[in-house]
Amino acid sequence: MPGRMERREEEEEARLPIRIVPTRRRLDEEQVAELRSALARLTQKIAGLREFSEQLRVRPDEATTDFVEEQADRLSESIQEANLTAAPVLGERYQNEVELISRTIDAARRAGGEGRLGHAINMLQEAHSQLQALNEVFDIEMRIMMAGMPDNIRLEGVEPDQAYDAVFEGLEASLLDIGTDNEPRSRLLLRLGRVFSENAMLYNIDDPLVRQERDALLSHIVERGEQARRGADYTTDQETRDREALAGFQSNIERIAGQFRDRNIEVFDRWIGNLGSQVEEQESEHMRERMQSLINQLQDARRRLREGELLSPTETRRLTSDYLLTTGREQPETDEEELEDLNRLAGSLRGRGRRLREGSPAWFGEQAILALNEGDQNRASLAISMGILERTARESGSSAREYIPDYAVMMDVLTRGRPTTPATLSRYSTEINVAFSILNIEEFEGLGGRRARARRERIRNAAGTARERLNSGNMEGARRLLNMISYYHDQLERNRWRAWEGSPIVEEAIDAEIQGEDATEAFNRGMLFTRVSSELEGAGDAVRRWRGRGISFQRQNARQMMEHIQSLAREGRTEEVVTALSLLAMYVESVNRLGERRRGNIVRISDENAVHLSGMDSQIQQMLAGEQADRRVFMQSYLTAQQTNLREEASRLEELANSRDAGQGLVMRALETARQRISENNLRGAAFLLQYIRDYYGRAGEGRREGWRYNLFSVTREVELPEEMPEVGPVVGYRTGRRMLERALEMEMQASTEEEHSAAARQFDRGTRRIAQTRILVEDYGHVFAAYQGTEQFTQGVDAGQLPLGERQEDGTFPRSIDMLTVRMYEHTHPQDAELWTGDRETDGQS
Repeated sequence: MPGRMERREEEEEARLPIRIVPTRRRLDEEQVAELRSALARLTQKIAGLREFSEQLRVRPDEATTDFVEEQADRLSESIQEANLTAAPVLGERYQNEVELISRTIDAARRAGGEGRLGHAINMLQEAHSQLQALNEVFDIEMRIMMAGMPDNIRLEGVEPDQAYDAVFEGLEASLLDIGTDNEPRSRLLLRLGRVFSENAMLYNIDDPLVRQERDALLSHIVERGEQARRGADYTTDQETRDREALAGFQSNIERIAGQFRDRNIEVFDRWIGNLGSQVEEQESEHMRERMQSLINQLQDARRRLREGELLSPTETRRLTSDYLLTTGREQPETDEEELEDLNRLAGSLRGRGRRLREGSPAWFGEQAILALNEGDQNRASLAISMGILERTARESGSSAREYIPDYAVMMDVLTRGRPTTPATLSRYSTEINVAFSILNIEEFEGLGGRRARARRERIRNAAGTARERLNSGNMEGARRLLNMISYYHDQLERNRWRAWEGSPIVEEAIDAEIQGEDATEAFNRGMLFTRVSSELEGAGDAVRRWRGRGISFQRQNARQMMEHIQSLAREGRTEEVVTALSLLAMYVESVNRLGERRRGNIVRISDENAVHLSGMDSQIQQMLAGEQADRRVFMQSYLTAQQTNLREEASRLEELANSRDAGQGLVMRALETARQRISENNLRGAAFLLQYIRDYYGRAGEGRREGWRYNLFSVTREVELPEEMPEVGPVVGYRTGRRMLERALEMEMQASTEEEHSAAARQFDRGTRRIAQTRILVEDYGHVFAAYQGTEQFTQGVDAGQLPLGERQEDGTFPRSIDMLTVRMYEHTHPQDAELWTGDRETDGQS
C-alpha cells in the first residue's frame, strides 16, 4: 500500500517551510503552445465523433459493408487531421500508438469486407476507445512535462534518468488493453496518471515520505504498464488491490496538500511575527525597509497559500534564503535541529540508487552521510552544499566544477579528509553562494520567448547588471537586484506576462537599479501595490455578492474601507495598509458568516447579528475619519461574530441530525461538546467538531446534496443504483467506515492536546477513505449487474445480453456465447446446483 505523510509532533516546531524540489523543464513556451494546440485538435476531433459512437451501437444484422467503410474512413480522417505525431517532444512517442489504432481500423475494414459485420463494429468501437485513451494519455503526459522533471525519482529496476520514459511507456501501454479482458487495467493506468499529473508539484515536496508516496505511485504505473505490454492477464485479485491503492493515493495526496499549506502557513506566520518584533529595533533605515519588504512578501505568500495556491520552488527557496540572511539565522537554533537538518538533506541527496558516480548529487549525499557517521558536521555541511549546487547546475546543463574556483580542493576535503579551518570553510561557503547567484543570473540572462519582449529584455539587462556587481565584489547589490527580478519574473509568470497593478512601479524601480540607484523603497512600494490589489480583488468579489437594502450599510462600509486602503498604499504607508487589510478581511469574513443567503448572495443582516458586528463597524468608521482604531474593540466584536456563527452552525447541524436516526445520539453529544467549547472560547476545538459532523453526513458540493455520505451507510441500498437492480444488502465496508468516523468523533470530543486532535483527524481520514474505497467497489458491481441483466456488454467481442464461452480468439471474438436470459432462468430453476456457484461448468440452454 502507498505510504502516508503523517504530521509528526517534532515537525510542528520545524524551522523551515516544506520545500518543493526544483525541477528541470523539458518544454519551452513555444513547445507548450504547440502541444496545447495539438491536444485541442485531438479533443475537438473526438468530440465530433460522439454521434459516431452512437451509430456504432446498431445491431450487426442492421449494419452494412458500406456503413463499416464509412465509419472507418471517419476515424482515419480524424487521426490524420489531428496530426499527433507532428507535436513537439511528445509526437514522436505516439507513432506506435497511432499505428496501433490504424491497424485496428484496418482490421475492421477487412472484417466488413468479409461480411463479418458484428466483428467489424466491435473493432471500430475498439479503435474509438483507443483514440479516446490516447487523448487522455496526451493530456496527462503534457501536464507532467510542463510541471518539470525532478532528479530524485527512484523506481525499482529503472535508472534515474530513464524514470520518466518508463512512466510514459506505462501510460501509453494502456491502449494495448483496450478491447481485451484486461481493459480494467487500462482504466487504472489512466486514473493513476491523472492523479500524478494533477498533483505533480505536490509530489515533488522535499520530504522522504512524500517521495516514497510518489515513487510508489509511479512504480505502480510502470509495473502495470510492463504487464500490459507483455499481454499478461489482469487478475481479479490485482484489480481489487489496485482499487484500494488508487483510493489510497487519492486520499493521501489530499492530505499532503493540506499539510503542505498548513505547515508553510505556520512557518510564515512565525517568520512574520519574528520580523515584526525586530523591525523597530533596527537602527539602520535600510535594514528596517528590508525587513518590512520581506514581511510584505511573506504575507502575500501566506495569503496565496490560504487561497489554495502552491508556491513555486524558486519562490520558496528565495523566501527561505532571504529570511535566514535577514535575521542572521543561517544555522539551526540547536545542535539537535542542525543534526536533524543535515541528516534529512544528506538522505535527500543520496536517494536510493545503487550507482554512485563521483561528483553526482547522490555521491555528495553519500559523502555527507559518511561524514555525519564520523561526527564531522563541517564536512557534512560542505558535501551537502556542493551536492545541492551540483543538482541545481545540472538542471541548466552544467556542473558545479564550472562555478567554484576551489572545486578540486573541496573534493580533497571530502575524499581524503584534508584539514580545514573556520576561515577556509567561510571562503568555501562564499564561493558556493556566489556560484548559486551566478546560476540565477545565467537563468535570467538566457530567458527566451516571444511574448512581452520588452519585459524579458528588462530581466536580461538586470541579470547582466547583477553579474557586473558580483564581479566587482558588490554581493549585497547583486543579491538585491536578483531578488527584484526574481519577484518580477514570478509575477509575470503568474499574470501570463501581462501588466498588473503595481507593475509600473516595480519596473521603474528595476530600471533605477540598473542605472546604479538603490531602489529598494520604490520596489517595496510596487510590491505593496501588488499585494493590496490582489487582496482587495478577493474582498471586492465577496462584497459584490452583498445585494439588497438589508446589507447596504455593511456594503458601504466595506467599499469605503477598500478605497481607504488604496489611498494608504499610494502613500506607501505599509504598516497601516497591513493593519487595514487584516481588519477588512475579518470584517468581510464575519459578514459572510452571519449574513442571510439567497441564491448565493448575502441579502440581509438580521438586527441581532448587526449588533454582533457593531464593534467592527464603529472601528472602521473611526479609521475612515482618520483616527486610530481600537483593535481590542474590533477583535472582541470579531470574536463574538465567530461564536455566533459557530452556534448557528451547531443549530443547523442539530436540525440535520434530528431527521437522521443513524448515529444520532453520538452527534447530539458532539454538538453539546462543541457548544461547551464555544462558551469557553475554544473556537478552534468547536470548529473541529462541527467540521467532523458536517463530513460525517457529507458536505454538499460537486453535484452532491448534503447528507450524501450518510445515505451510503445508513440504509439498505448503499449507493445509487438502477431501479431494476435488487437491493445489494448492507455493505461491510460502509459499516466499517461509519464506525471509524464515529470513533473519530468520540476521540475529538475527548481531545485537549495537539497530539490528540491529530489522532482524531487521522482516524477520521481512515474512515472516509474506507467509505470511498467501498463506493468504488459497489459502483463496479453496478457494471457487472447491468451486464448480467443484459443491458451492457460483459466485454468487447460479445454483444450485450450474451455471456462469452471459451477463450477469446485472435480476431477478438469468442467461439460461442449464451443468452443471459437462459443463464438467469437456469439459476432460477436449479438453485440447488452446487456446481453453479463454483464456476467449474459452462451452462447452456441444453443443461
